[in-house]
Amino acid sequence: MELSNATKPTQARTLNLGQYNQLKLTIGSLLKSLAVIADMRGEMLHTNDLDTYDADSVKPNVEALSEVLKKKALSLDSEFRLAVVGHFCRGKSTLINAMLNRQLLTGDLRPNTATSTILRYGKPERLRVTFKPESGKQSKEYWVQSKEDLASSLAQFTSDAAVNSDIDLNKNLEVSADTQKYIDLMQGKEESLAQLIDVVEVWCDSEFLNSNKIEIIDTPGLGSVFKEHKQVTLNIIPQVDATLFVVQPDPGISKREAAFIELIKEQVGNIFFVVTKADQVPKHEIPEIIDFIRDVIENTVDFPAEHIYPVSALNALRGNWDESGFSAFLLSLQRFLVESSGISRLLNAVRFGLGYCDQMTIYVENDIEAQNQSLRELYDQRQKIQLAGRQIKLHKEELINTVDTRTEEIILQALEGLESVPIKIRKNVEQRINTLNLQQLKDADEYLQPVFKDTVVSWLRENQTSFENEMNRLNNRVKQEVKEMLGDIQTVREQQIFDRNFEIQLNSPISTSNIISTSIGNDIIKMLASMRITGIVADLIGGLFDVGLQVASSVKNFFGGLLGQSKSHQNERLEKARQKVCLCLLTEVAEGKNAYDAMIHGYINDNGQNVSGVRDVIETTFQDWGKELQERINNLVNNNINARLNQLERQIKELENQTSEIDLKNKVEIYRSQYEQLQNLQQQMYKLETNLVALSSHQN
Repeated sequence: MELSNATKPTQARTLNLGQYNQLKLTIGSLLKSLAVIADMRGEMLHTNDLDTYDADSVKPNVEALSEVLKKKALSLDSEFRLAVVGHFCRGKSTLINAMLNRQLLTGDLRPNTATSTILRYGKPERLRVTFKPESGKQSKEYWVQSKEDLASSLAQFTSDAAVNSDIDLNKNLEVSADTQKYIDLMQGKEESLAQLIDVVEVWCDSEFLNSNKIEIIDTPGLGSVFKEHKQVTLNIIPQVDATLFVVQPDPGISKREAAFIELIKEQVGNIFFVVTKADQVPKHEIPEIIDFIRDVIENTVDFPAEHIYPVSALNALRGNWDESGFSAFLLSLQRFLVESSGISRLLNAVRFGLGYCDQMTIYVENDIEAQNQSLRELYDQRQKIQLAGRQIKLHKEELINTVDTRTEEIILQALEGLESVPIKIRKNVEQRINTLNLQQLKDADEYLQPVFKDTVVSWLRENQTSFENEMNRLNNRVKQEVKEMLGDIQTVREQQIFDRNFEIQLNSPISTSNIISTSIGNDIIKMLASMRITGIVADLIGGLFDVGLQVASSVKNFFGGLLGQSKSHQNERLEKARQKVCLCLLTEVAEGKNAYDAMIHGYINDNGQNVSGVRDVIETTFQDWGKELQERINNLVNNNINARLNQLERQIKELENQTSEIDLKNKVEIYRSQYEQLQNLQQQMYKLETNLVALSSHQN
């Protein structure tokens, strides 16, 4: 299958959605064609232990390669996951409603959306609520009769403003804006839905979701009085393809919003910014507003703001499309999704296919060569590999033990100097505290969480070179030793492609080049964002939970009285407030640890739960990396040997059952046909890889 000119992105600097979809179809078709050949040949992936020479001891762990390739082809059609994030009352729900072209999500002037809501295309329309285990409630699907029923039912599970005091899945649900319920929530007398519900999934009949292959995740608003709302949002961000951040013209992007971007910037390659409520300001002021927002993001947060689009969701919902700004917004959003996730998804699939295409090409070459060999020669090859397999098994086990030892050494290097980090965090935190005004000090945890995170990530990056070099040395050692192991059983051609396909076959779980941002960085951000380590900061300063409750309570009272005083004592009040926050962070959290120590070393909370610190995150990350590396070494070596032995078994049986020269000729013709097909597929995938690498390089 040759690419048409329309699908060749050689000269393109990016892809639009139409081009992306065409490439997706092309790559999917190539993978399926490869699967047909794999199925015809009966190719299998064998990761069972290296005792194939002793059939009685084998515990099969086999998967058809054709099925693996078909699954990869199907995965290309998976939806883009787009998280919509922003401060409460910025118009997130209205924006999503406009994208869906219907009134589905509930809006409110108060912090409203409490749970993460995944919106998918689907018919018939329905929703599924998954409660947290500790809630004691049963998860259930809820089928609706109309669009109105879907909206009202959904509100009961996502909106703290709409929720009834007792959720009953078995009765007819009605929307009720119960003000007293909301007051009880703010006073801590009732639980937010974020404490009860893990996720709400909605299937709705939306042309936008269907045609664009998008899942939208609506997240709770930031800046809410409910600490759980922010936790829900931060837990979602690492799981999505792209983040859409909603701001509004006035006040533009606030310092609290900028602080949130500081907190998440390691987790996202880029963010798509949408300025909602553009109809509320004169048109001539919009360019200036956009420039202001971009300046704040780029200079205050040090984050690129390439995509900022003003829209009026209300105009879009009312049918005033030309006045809504949605045409430019949606077109740019499509491109953004392709650039942020789509191109890498395509490139990954092409390389995946190429690895197995190369391997099957060699297997076909072996089959053709086997037709000119005698049974004695094939028996000898089989015996040679069986004998080599015993030595390879010992060598493999030694290498796996080496990975274990070296991983522990890398962990020690990664932790070197960690004891000095609490002092660095305290210094940076106190510097930030001295920049906050009285109003900001009321929400100091919002501004201090990024400082905790940035200090730790900065320290990790300072030390990254040393342990990254060790990881590279270990990777190179693994590559060399696996190459030596397999060298005795591989043909010259197999050795030639080994270097190219090693990373694909090994599929190393963590790349040494991005371990900070992709793995440890994400884990630290999750840790900071949850009610765990930065929960200490929020508790000590804001006081909603048990840790440091007495101190937190006094701080709230302190701020309450402070803000009621006259302006003449502003400087004195400001200094006292800053000192109070500093003292709160030095308060003992547990076991003689303050917030800075607990951040690094973890602690046991009042419920007896172990709360991880940075040390735990680093150790766990590298240990998981080492374990997964060991498993993949095991599978790679086992599959290479077992696949070759199984091929020899088949070749021997074919030769034993051969009845005539015509039979031999037919087999050779089949193999040559397979070889030509594989060569054709290989050439097309190489071209696609080259083009996609060029596009990927441009995006980076």
